[in-house]
Order: sequence, then C-alpha cells, then structure tokens
Amino acid sequence: MSPSWLNKCLFFASAMLAVSFPIFPLLVQVSVLILLLIYLLPIDWKKRLQELKSSKLALLLVVFFLFNVVGLLWSENLAKALLHIEIKSSLLLMPLLIFARPDLTKSNINRIKLFFVGSAVLVAFFLLARSFLIGFLNSGSWLIYGDFSPFFHPSYISMYFLLAMVFLFDKENIPVIPKLVYYLLLIVLGASVFFLASKLNILLLFLILLFFFIQYIRERFSRVTNYVLASIFFLGTLSALMLNQSVYERFAVGWETIKHPEAIQTDDTESNAARLMIWRSAFDLAVENPFGVGTGDVNIELSKKYHQNGYSGIESKQLNAHNQFLQTSVAIGVLGMLVLLLIMVIPFIQSLVSKDFVFSAFLLISFSNALVEGILEAQAGVIFFAFFYSLLLRNAKSN
Repeated sequence: MSPSWLNKCLFFASAMLAVSFPIFPLLVQVSVLILLLIYLLPIDWKKRLQELKSSKLALLLVVFFLFNVVGLLWSENLAKALLHIEIKSSLLLMPLLIFARPDLTKSNINRIKLFFVGSAVLVAFFLLARSFLIGFLNSGSWLIYGDFSPFFHPSYISMYFLLAMVFLFDKENIPVIPKLVYYLLLIVLGASVFFLASKLNILLLFLILLFFFIQYIRERFSRVTNYVLASIFFLGTLSALMLNQSVYERFAVGWETIKHPEAIQTDDTESNAARLMIWRSAFDLAVENPFGVGTGDVNIELSKKYHQNGYSGIESKQLNAHNQFLQTSVAIGVLGMLVLLLIMVIPFIQSLVSKDFVFSAFLLISFSNALVEGILEAQAGVIFFAFFYSLLLRNAKSN
C-alpha cells in the first residue's frame, strides 16, 4: 500500500477524534483498527521501529501501558481489568502507529492538524447554532454546560476546541485564509469553550488567549501600548465571565466549596463537593496501597472507601477518582503514577526550552484536565491524549 493511503488513514483517524466519540465511538475504534492492520503489513520492520526506539518519551508511554498490564496480576476482577486494558490500548498503539512511520513528514503532520481543526470547528458551529436557536425560541434561555453539549462530555470537547485554537494560533502550519474568516474560527471555538462552562478549561482558554495575544502585540506595538492592550483584554475577558450568570454561578459555587469544605454534606453530589470527597478517599486508598489495588479493582475499592467514609452520594454514582494521577496511584501504585508524571512533565520542560509552544499548550491542557478528570479512563480522553502526544512528540523530534 502506498504512503498516500497510509496518510489518508491517519487523516481519517485524526478527524474522527473531535466528532465521533459520543455520537458513534465505533468510528474511532475502526480507524485505529485500520491503522493497526496497515502497521502489520509486511514492510521493512527494522526501519519502522528505528524511530520508535530512538524516542525515550514514546517508549515511556509504552512502559506506562505495560504497568497497567502488570496490574492484572493482583486484580481480582479480571473482566474489569481487561476492559481497562482495552481502553488504554491506545497508549501502546499510537506510538507504534506514528513513530514507526518513516513516511510521516512534517507537512503530513500539519495536514493532520488541519483535519482536526476543521472537524472541531464544524462541531463548534453546530453546537452554537443549536444553542442560539433554542435560546431564540425560548426567549434568550441559552444552553450552558451539559445542555449545550448533549452529545459530548463538556470537559473532553473543551479540550478538543482548545487544542484546535492552539493549532490555529500556530500560523506557520495553516494555509492563508482571509483574516475575517480566521478570527471568526477562533471566536467560534472560544465561545464554544465558554458555553461548555468547564471551569478549568475556561481558565485555560483565558491563559492561552493571553499568551498568544501578548506574543502578537509584542511583535507589533510599543511597550506602553502592550500594557494598555493587555489590560483591555484582561478586563474584557473578566467582564464576559461576570455577565454570563450561569457560568459565573459555576465559578461562585466552586469558590464557596473551596472556602468552606466543612459545609459539605456526605450525600452531596454537586461536582465541586463530590471531587473533594473523592480526592480524600482516593488519597487515603493510595497511601494504604503503595503498589496499587490492581488494574481491575480500582473503582470497586474506591466505592468501598466511599462507603467506609459515609459518602453515600458519590458511592451511589460509583465515580472514579476524577484525578488521573490519584486514579493511577490507586490502580497500579506510586511508581506507575510517577511514570505518568514524567510522561507529561519532561516534554513540557523540553518544549518550553525549545519554544515549541504548541506542544507546551497541549501538555498544559492535558496535565490540567488530568488533575480534575480521569482522562485516561475513557476513550474520549485516552485516544485524544495518546494520538496527539505521539504526533506532536514526533513533530518536535523532526524539528
């Protein structure tokens, strides 16, 4: 099979990341399967594996997957353990599929980014149009958070939109388009993140916009003008946050929960209160089991700990740790968690030093969301992370 067909399959897989997880997850799994079958074709194996062997960070991703496989040995619930391994299999497949591809050039990688941006923009347009139509029919009752995105988990789709914005900011990798269209695409993606009302991702949106805005004005204006424009940007963003009552209330409730944790009720299921109870339980469980409870038993043991602590609300929902580092510590131990930490921290430092701000932004988005979500516990998170981690790592290596 010619390299062009291999690249088309990769483009298909990247485009599906933004649109198909909640609607038809099988499409993503089929695209990965196609890539795997192509990988198994009788091509020069030695040449294909040479790139993978030369990247310690790509190998570290494989090592992390193998840690989860080893966790099968002390898992009592083998069925759930195998399900966890299936979900995390992208951590093994993506480095193989992307690094063992001598034909994957920098221009190919840039085209994959564009496919992803295009699919993200289409979904954002659809969600905004749907929200404004319903708002018009209901006298201005705009949809926020889960109502805005009934087909996608708000946190995951926010991650997709933020990364698409980062790709757009990296103008060297996008074709020449009219400025009006370019800014419209950014506004559509940014507004969608705002309406999704994921508190963390709104803060990330602000940081990413601020960073690239400062980069832009530094190149074009004097120092005094820079301060004025940066202040206008900051006040404008803060005003948008304060004026939208639904989004403002989500931040206000979160802040009150942090200020008064003693007021949390044991049967509370509000997201902020629930997370604090979950994190307490997961931390205690990780301390009690430094080598983990096993890949398949993690959520079962967490539910037992919720019951032991009297947290009836989160016990009834059987929630995971909502922090990937705690979830990993409970499942496969502190050593596995440290491997995951190295996977994110080492390339983040390297990308800052080399001024690869696209990779830095991706890692910041992934790391931050891993602090409040189990992003490697669902296909919507793990395939997204494994695919773009491998792709951007390969791109950084080629640079």
